[in-house]
Amino acid sequence: MNAAAIPFARYFMNRTPPRAVRGRPMIVAALALAVASASLIVALPLWTAAYALAAAVLAWVLHRRRVRRRWPFVAAGGLVAAAVIVATLSWSSGDFIMAALVCGAWLKLVESRTVRDCQVVLLLGLVIMAYATLETQSGIAAIALIVHLTLVVAALIDLHGGGLGTRRSWQRTAALMALSLPLMAALFVFFPRITGSLFDLGFALGLPTLIETTEEKQQPALSDTLSLGDIASRGGSDSRVMAVTFHEGIKPFFNGVPPRYQLYWRGPVLWRYDGVSWHGREGWEKRSVRMKGRFNRVKLERDLIETGILSAYMVRVLPHNSYWLYALDIPAMSVPSAFVTRDYQLVNMNPVRETLKYNVSSYLEYKAGRSVTEADRALALTMPPGQDPRLRAMAEAWAAELGTGQALVDRTLDYVAKGYEYNPQARLPDGPHRNDRFLFDAKEGHSGHFASAFVLLMRAAGLPARLISGYRGGTKVGLTNNLIVMENNAYVWAEVWSERFGWVRFDPADPYVGPALGAGGGFDIMSTEEEDDEAGAEDGDDEKDKPKSAAKPEDAQAPTGGFVDHSENLDAHVGDEEVKDDSQEPAWTFLNRLWRQWVVDYDADNQVALHQALSGGTTNWQKLMRLAGYTLLAIGAVYGLAWLIWRAVARRLAERRRDPWRRIFESLCLALSRAGLVRADTEGPLELAERVTQRFGDRSEIGRGAVPVLRAYAARRYGLRRGENALTVEAAWTAVRRVSRLGRRSHA
Repeated sequence: MNAAAIPFARYFMNRTPPRAVRGRPMIVAALALAVASASLIVALPLWTAAYALAAAVLAWVLHRRRVRRRWPFVAAGGLVAAAVIVATLSWSSGDFIMAALVCGAWLKLVESRTVRDCQVVLLLGLVIMAYATLETQSGIAAIALIVHLTLVVAALIDLHGGGLGTRRSWQRTAALMALSLPLMAALFVFFPRITGSLFDLGFALGLPTLIETTEEKQQPALSDTLSLGDIASRGGSDSRVMAVTFHEGIKPFFNGVPPRYQLYWRGPVLWRYDGVSWHGREGWEKRSVRMKGRFNRVKLERDLIETGILSAYMVRVLPHNSYWLYALDIPAMSVPSAFVTRDYQLVNMNPVRETLKYNVSSYLEYKAGRSVTEADRALALTMPPGQDPRLRAMAEAWAAELGTGQALVDRTLDYVAKGYEYNPQARLPDGPHRNDRFLFDAKEGHSGHFASAFVLLMRAAGLPARLISGYRGGTKVGLTNNLIVMENNAYVWAEVWSERFGWVRFDPADPYVGPALGAGGGFDIMSTEEEDDEAGAEDGDDEKDKPKSAAKPEDAQAPTGGFVDHSENLDAHVGDEEVKDDSQEPAWTFLNRLWRQWVVDYDADNQVALHQALSGGTTNWQKLMRLAGYTLLAIGAVYGLAWLIWRAVARRLAERRRDPWRRIFESLCLALSRAGLVRADTEGPLELAERVTQRFGDRSEIGRGAVPVLRAYAARRYGLRRGENALTVEAAWTAVRRVSRLGRRSHA
């Protein structure tokens, strides 16, 4: 025999057989598997329940009769299961796989005899239970999950507990579950939810990631030329553009990440349209043209008519080989080596060829522009000749009917809000009159289609307008103040000029957002003081108390990259629909709704809302981590205190359960040692009684107290001298206390 094979042969020859399992562990494992299968049975055909029941009965019979050759039963059951599954289910479906897993788990129970077999059954039950929680997420499923886990823990304790009895086994199971549930609940409630990928978290925090090592693969940059197909091509790209960290706790700046509907990242401003593409100012590629009329801080503040709150943040923009730096609309200050152009763009002096980090602040709402040059006004009214005749005719008819005021803007926004579908991947075939085809034929498009048609409608009606390209929204990373902006956040919106308000932002693809700070009802480019007074009189006195801002409340959330479904916010369009009374809701439905809201759908937003309700302030992941740590420390302190109390009570109970005569004998020996008589380790109670008589005399107070107790202990302990049993425990303790007092007195 090969010498290398000898150790293996010895191992297999001397190996002890696997330990057989009988009784309670196998029954508990079968119950755990039954709970898991019952949780999934609603998603599988009913024959799987009948098959599981038949397998359970067969396993019980084989277990009771101690049948060793079980493979024929398993083979027959496997053939039956395979035939039924193939006949009733499609092999490529998820039900096929789960039905096979359920049947296989019950067949494994039929052949199970050892500890390893029982562990495999428990593992299969855990897999089935995990899949069941994905199928149904109701409160009943949660109760079934807890019951299943309790049975699994009990089965494992029975398998590895060293022969614990039934009572002690279930006591230990209950203790483990009671200790784990508070920790699980605390971690579930307070551990910060991380939305998005961990890669985004590392990128937002500036950690070295793969994207940092591949900067030579520069991201596609926005350009001063925009074709309507560009937005659709960017809509499917998840390449990252920049990471933004919003500052917190700096007054009077906005605290943390602003609402998503205010996240407009301003890029190139486009003025000229040739029927196919939009272009920036002529000659913009020249530095002298870009820097003409640029703003410094003082000049920019003078040009702003009305502004909202400031937001301060730090941007890490990836290289894109162009001059653009992105800032929220509208930047309030420039950064080193960059400037703000007369179109409120943040532009770098040199192309961005490596990751660039800069701090900037922006006004989240604005009305900007004290004046406009005649050249810019003419440029903002220019339309390509012969293009989009239907759009021109409709705009001119509206202008003749409504004038060039707020009513015209409202009509336009209302028109594009009804009957048009937002689709970020929408494409129109090449050809002339693209805006006509979008408005009157396709009625489906992305933000570029909406904004382009809106700007041309404004221009055809006589209102100067321009197109703004950039990004909207972003993906917030967990509960941090970090935001990831990607190519699929590319977006286009519009600005319209008003003599009264300057340049005002409009988002035709999301018209319910409204212009920044609201237009106030006097948008006419020829607005006069008399018209303003007229508008105020028509609005009535109640309008004076209304806030100027037309933006959404802070809790409104728009999806990144564009259109938002406002069906939940259009209460004005509900009509006379009856509102359902929550008081009539059944109790179980109410509890199930709470379960889904605070457990199944418990996400980062719910976590923030709960923490703000508990603390009354803002929250972030640092605060949540601190709160989670404090909660875990509090739970640990409660556990430690409970353990100390339990140990003290257990010690007292153990002392009470001890033999009282043994305690009496030990206490008497201690009292005699105080009187000067120390018991030897090998000395029995009767020998000690003789020494007490020799030392103190049988008529002394110590002798009359100690000797009867020692003789009674010997009789109780060893069955000697039955006549001494007349001494009771209470009388013995009285004698011991008397001897103890005499011993202390004699020692003193």
